[in-house]
Amino acid sequence: MLAGTDVPRINAVCEVTAMLMRRLGINLDYVATDWGTMNQRLPNRRAPAEGGWNCYCVYSSGFDQISPVAYVALRANNVRAGIGWPDIPALERLREAWFDAPDLAGQRAISRQIQAMALDLAVFVPLGQFVQPVAYRRLLTDMPNGPPLFTGVRKRA
Repeated sequence: MLAGTDVPRINAVCEVTAMLMRRLGINLDYVATDWGTMNQRLPNRRAPAEGGWNCYCVYSSGFDQISPVAYVALRANNVRAGIGWPDIPALERLREAWFDAPDLAGQRAISRQIQAMALDLAVFVPLGQFVQPVAYRRLLTDMPNGPPLFTGVRKRA
């Protein structure tokens, strides 16, 4: 299992995940590494003994998860999919059906099917979520809620 150490919180989640996997009887070689080294290893499809891997922990700001059809972790079109290269034609058909849905209600129904299938087949396993505390100077105005995005932010006169 690879774990990027750039963010202490995700490293802690990976440590807990590693403990749980060992308790489940999984023979685990936990490798905490910097993000650059992890990105070099991620595309490696060989066995772990040859520099490959079977599992990794990472976090997301959430922007890439705004839509089930845009979220790379939900793609299942083999070597064109995200890291892990799942090959699940039924999941890809649901993605195409989402584009063809006549309205928002249809897209929501298909989104639920996509989520259920992805979790059932373990395309990826969400480990939880967290909120990043953020503080700003009082002199800033028009600061959007959520992650720190500085688009449209102004200094108070």
